[in-house]
Order: sequence, then structure tokens, then C-alpha cells
Amino acid sequence: MRKGGPAILECLTARVGGHYEGDPQRGRDPAEQAAAKARDPVEIARAGLGKAEAEQIDHEVAEEIAAAVAFARAAPEPAWDDAIAAVYTAAG
Repeated sequence: MRKGGPAILECLTARVGGHYEGDPQRGRDPAEQAAAKARDPVEIARAGLGKAEAEQIDHEVAEEIAAAVAFARAAPEPAWDDAIAAVYTAAG
């Protein structure tokens, strides 16, 4: 993994999974799905890492997600007006 200054990474991807968790993707061609998985930039990048480095990254990501979930669960519920303002805007 590169250390240091800023970097730009552009990845052109195809959807590998379904549109939602548990999506059976019945209308999707299995060959197209396999081709998309073979081009998956995340899997390609993981293949270039050593096992220990990939596991370390997975561990750090899991910790970051757990901290974000804990922060969100500890936060007070927003006022209704604040919550709805973040979803809807007045038509202009």
C-alpha cells in the first residue's frame, strides 16, 4: 500500500452484487456477473496485497465502521424538522 501524499484513483466498475442485500438477480446473465466480478477493482487490489496486509486493512475498516455505528447510536435523535429538512427541500 502506498504511503504518503495525496493520490487519485479512478476505477471503472460494473455492479457485482444485487441492488439490495439478498437480491437474487434472477434476470442477470451469470456470465456477465462473473465477468464483472473478475474486473472488480477491490478484488484486483486485494490480490496485489499480502495476506497480512489485507487482513490488517480489513481489521482497520471494521474498527472504523464499529466506531461510526457506536457514535450514531449514542447520538440523540434529531428533531423532526431537522430530519425532514435533510431529506426534502422546497421546490423553487
